[in-house]
Amino acid sequence: MNDWVDAEQHAERARAFFQSGQWDHALTELQRALALNPQQFEWHYGMGLTLDALKRYDEALASYELVLKLRGSDPEVLAHIGDDLIRLGRYEAAIESLERASTLDPDYEPGYCSRIIAYTKLGDHEQAEAMFYLARQTKDTCPRCFEHLGHSLLARGQVDRAIWCWQQTLKHSPDHATARALLAQAHYSRGQVERANLYFEQQIAHDPQDVPSRVGLAKLQIELDRPEDAVRSLRRIMEIDPTHAEAHYLMGDLSIQCGHVEEAEAELGMAARLDPQLHGVHLGLAQLRGIQGRYAEARDLLLIELDKPDHSPREAIALSRTLMDLHIFDEAIALLGRLIEETQPATPADRTLVATMLQHRGYALLVSGRRERGIVDCRRSLRYEPQHGATLHNLALAYLEAGDLLRATIFHKRALAVPPEDRQVRQVGHRIRRAKLAAWFQKCVDRVLRR
Repeated sequence: MNDWVDAEQHAERARAFFQSGQWDHALTELQRALALNPQQFEWHYGMGLTLDALKRYDEALASYELVLKLRGSDPEVLAHIGDDLIRLGRYEAAIESLERASTLDPDYEPGYCSRIIAYTKLGDHEQAEAMFYLARQTKDTCPRCFEHLGHSLLARGQVDRAIWCWQQTLKHSPDHATARALLAQAHYSRGQVERANLYFEQQIAHDPQDVPSRVGLAKLQIELDRPEDAVRSLRRIMEIDPTHAEAHYLMGDLSIQCGHVEEAEAELGMAARLDPQLHGVHLGLAQLRGIQGRYAEARDLLLIELDKPDHSPREAIALSRTLMDLHIFDEAIALLGRLIEETQPATPADRTLVATMLQHRGYALLVSGRRERGIVDCRRSLRYEPQHGATLHNLALAYLEAGDLLRATIFHKRALAVPPEDRQVRQVGHRIRRAKLAAWFQKCVDRVLRR
């Protein structure tokens, strides 16, 4: 009898700790309660919820499985199992568990809702959308359903529809944990930096400890040329998490741009120690070595950066620039080539990235003596950005060196029309005029010789 009473008291204390967010204490009390009475399936269920809160999903699964053994099949427990399997990346097993939940209770909406994200992770977007509409038949509005469908739409490049879904998530759940951050990222991908900035600020106001959103905001502030704001954002991140490698890297990169070499050395070195595989950190160190005139070290650091997998287009552009500065053209061409083929120019921001990558690869090809391929890339770049001054200048110069003065003149005039005026463009104009004069003089000489 005493054991039974003690077990109940431990369970009551666990419930109080759980409700106040003290997960570790709740877990300890539940363990004590179950040690005295291991047949109480409600306590195993509470154990599963507590372990979920602690992000110990493997252990939570074991607790939910014990609930099924003690109580029998239950759609709510099966849905929790499905959610944990999704968190562990076991999407097919998750779908199986969620299907069992829907079979037991066809009106149980979470059985469909969680399958949206499971199918999205498997790349089966048709089934993900089907689950969304099945869920709507059981419940008119569900913030999670809209959130999950937004991820599916974004994976298909349908950014506008994804934004609408996350706006619905926020409409139906104003306190949603991540909707504002998702909207910020989506607007950023479309090049709408002011809107992205607004949503990041709203997300941080809603959750001051949201480090990923603070990182996103800092990147935007750097892009908007607001270095003082970016420094404040990065320092706040490092106050929350002193071991945040990306914050140290961004601070180091910003220090290079501001000419603070010693601070850049310290921050980039810290980032490299915290996360040697972080994209950009060895590029930053290479740029620093280039400033210091230590070119052999810079080259070695660039090759380390180049070996890292899955560069984003923006990272590839920054890396290719530094590679070309050190005359490492073949590696820059190969890197950009992979990204150009993989990037779908579905949004204005994507088109700008593709144009810039083509312009960089075109320049690398021209400088390394592969003129015809370089011209093709530069002309492809102009399809996305017809007024890109650097590309027009490169084409004018390439055609001049190829002896095609007509095309050189055309592209030079187009380059002159792009503000601001550039001294190098004017110099190309002088060279074209001299070439035309030389060609005219040669024609005169030829005519005299023929006579």
